Amino acid sequence: MKNIFKNSTLLLLGIALFSACKKEDMNPPDFTISVNPQQAKVGEPVVISITGDAESFTVFTGDPGAEYSKSHAYINAGKDIDYQDYWLPQEKVEAAWQHVIPSIDWHNTKALTDQSLPFVDKDAIRDSLSSIADVHFSNAELFRSRVFSILIELSDVKLLSNQLLTYTENANKEYMPEGGYATGHAIARYVNSLTYTYDQPGTYTITVIGTSVSRKKYSGDGYNTDRVTHENEYDYNRLIREYVLTVE
Repeated sequence: MKNIFKNSTLLLLGIALFSACKKEDMNPPDFTISVNPQQAKVGEPVVISITGDAESFTVFTGDPGAEYSKSHAYINAGKDIDYQDYWLPQEKVEAAWQHVIPSIDWHNTKALTDQSLPFVDKDAIRDSLSSIADVHFSNAELFRSRVFSILIELSDVKLLSNQLLTYTENANKEYMPEGGYATGHAIARYVNSLTYTYDQPGTYTITVIGTSVSRKKYSGDGYNTDRVTHENEYDYNRLIREYVLTVE
């Protein structure tokens, strides 16, 4: 009985320590920002200061190429960017089919003299290709794999499965704004300030993002949830502060 109590106590202690560590892994960001001068002139150094805590800070200065509203974090918030969404539109099936025909004809011509090659049923391949029209695939590799299985009897199946990708549509390309994503300035958590100069007059929204991230969450599938670069593998808290600056 004493051993059971001792083991239970150790277990509870371990849970408490684990919970404490988890809390320490991700302290919510808590900070304020100040801008000096509060109104600036073109070419005048502007100091953006941060008071408080977060594991990392990013500053979007608000001028062209550095607007938070055009950043990856803003545009893709809540979207699963790993879901790339490829499909072969119905109106492009005929063009894709015309691309495949020469390979089938070459294969069947060679099969006349090479008994090891079976004749390919052209109608069956066309029907199979038509059957995936407007079918959505979560990434390009899955689309290529399906095409590969349809054209498996052809000697240039690998090349064709890659080439037919050019006939697809990809919803992921709609996310990026014209000119690319805007970027911010990452600053060290112990520096907590950025000095910047504006080269054009105007009104700029300065945006500071403070982020705190938990330890990595492993699920054991070896890919989507075990990759270091996948944002969804982490719990995180973000705090956003803004300041509207007039530059004359």
